[in-house]
Amino acid sequence: MVAGAYPGREVPGHVPWWQRISVRIGVGAMLVLVAALVVVGWLVTRQEERLYGEQHTAHAHKISSLVAEGLVRRMLAGGGAAAWDGVTREASTYIETAGVGRISVLARNGSVKASTDPSLRGGSIEVAGNPACPGCDGMVPEQFPVTRAVVDAAGQHWLRVVSAVPARPECKGCHQDPGEKLRGLVLVDFDLTPLNQAAAERRRGLLLIGLACGLVSLVLIYWLFRRSVLEPVEVLVDTAGRLAGGDLQARAPVAERGELGHLAAHFNHMVDRIEDQVARLESSNLESGLLYTLVVEVSRNMEMSAVASTVVRVLEQKLAPAFVAFFAESADGTWVCASDRSDALFTGEGALAPALLGQELLAREALDGFPLSMAQAAVASLELQLGVGGGALHFAVPLGSGGRLSGLLVCSMEGASRVQADEELLANLGGHLTLAVENSRNYTGAVTDPLTRCRNRRYGLARLDEAAYASRRHEIELAVAMLDIDHFKRINDSHGHPAGDQVLRETARRLMDTIRKADVPIRYGGEEFLVILPQTREEDLAAVGERLRAAVGAAPVRVVLPGNVVLEIAVSVSVGLASYRGEGDEADALIARADQALYRAKAGGRNRVEVVGGGDGGQA
Repeated sequence: MVAGAYPGREVPGHVPWWQRISVRIGVGAMLVLVAALVVVGWLVTRQEERLYGEQHTAHAHKISSLVAEGLVRRMLAGGGAAAWDGVTREASTYIETAGVGRISVLARNGSVKASTDPSLRGGSIEVAGNPACPGCDGMVPEQFPVTRAVVDAAGQHWLRVVSAVPARPECKGCHQDPGEKLRGLVLVDFDLTPLNQAAAERRRGLLLIGLACGLVSLVLIYWLFRRSVLEPVEVLVDTAGRLAGGDLQARAPVAERGELGHLAAHFNHMVDRIEDQVARLESSNLESGLLYTLVVEVSRNMEMSAVASTVVRVLEQKLAPAFVAFFAESADGTWVCASDRSDALFTGEGALAPALLGQELLAREALDGFPLSMAQAAVASLELQLGVGGGALHFAVPLGSGGRLSGLLVCSMEGASRVQADEELLANLGGHLTLAVENSRNYTGAVTDPLTRCRNRRYGLARLDEAAYASRRHEIELAVAMLDIDHFKRINDSHGHPAGDQVLRETARRLMDTIRKADVPIRYGGEEFLVILPQTREEDLAAVGERLRAAVGAAPVRVVLPGNVVLEIAVSVSVGLASYRGEGDEADALIARADQALYRAKAGGRNRVEVVGGGDGGQA
């Protein structure tokens, strides 16, 4: 026994030769052939003996009649010993001319009166129930002749024909009992030795011929049986073994038209059903694993950019696609796209649907490698799109609710992919991704300032508390920067609040383009911004503040007023920075020190940087 394809199970390995069906059938056919030869040989021998007996019985009866006639003639002529000698001589002539083995004449009491065999003369033969003298105790001549094969005392085989010497009227002068019908018996023996030898030769010949014919027949039957039965069965066994080993592509060739052909066809149909069930189970397992992994991984990230990157990473692991990209629209009026073709995110301004349906270059670049028409059809109809092209399966899954597009998943899978996408799987996938995008949008809306797209004050202060705790626990540097737009009230008073809003938005954009990914920009209030700077050393604060100040004031802010009036407004900021002091320090105190540094920057003439150190509260 060898281990099977499934743990805990065993399947037969190599079948011993004595258990093979071909050997069993061959042995059975050989036994049947031998039995048939024995029966045929016995029947032929019996038939030969019967024919031999019939032929020699008639012949012996004629000889017995002649011997009886001679005996009667000699007895009527005077009888005596001379009569019996004459009978013996006459019988001897029949032996020489008729091929008889020996002839004997018996009286009614069994005494041998004459015989061609000198050893029998003067003797007697028991006539009552003697198998060697069949019918000798009979009293009616009509019962004769009687034929039987006998064996004498020397072990020699004879065919003995016993005939009667009936009583005649002319015999009444010598014999006193007128009621007797039988005067004696004539035994004619034929030597069976030549017959037995010939029969033995014939049996040997018959046996050889039978064996030869039997072997030829056996080979022919085996060849036909192997071709029509064994080979198809062996193919089925081999196919079943391959299936047990996990090869679900194995199929049995349907070459026969009879029962075995039907068996192979039904076997293949069964395998098709099994393969279909396995595919369904694999698809179900893949769907469950994919959706579970997505739910777990996406729930760890609420930022839209992190959600998009996570979705692409999970799909790469689970589906092994040739191409995958995920678009999502954020609550702050931007959209992001993660793709397996680039480590960087694609980001764009405005709503997602117009960007995908229009001539947005960035959106088209993100879709490079996927049929654009299919993606646009999914966006326009908000319905799943499936198609095949270029040897790959393509699908586009739109995300959204209430007729509004919030995201789009596009994917291409080659023929050797681990899954065949179906509408139910993709519909479930789309539902989970829609929920993830909506959760991220809600989260973003709750923590983001809608005007500047920076984090709002409530979220920013919570993040600062977390950063302070991490700084204390892991003894890492932490600092904050407080920024205030110089003379912002003058901008509002001179050009109106729409112009002020545009200045705030552009200032925030320049800040976010300058800071690191780990830094957190916060709209602290009005025209004030707070930036959390984790892992920033105190000696680097002045350089960081100068970089922020220079980025904001690098160029005038272009403002578009009602009536398509375009203005360019010079903007500058004052920056105050402070570092965290560690154990015993609080986030509120850190902000207060940064605000103190900002106040000093403004008091010192604006458009400048001031730093408050963390050691002893000294100023720089």
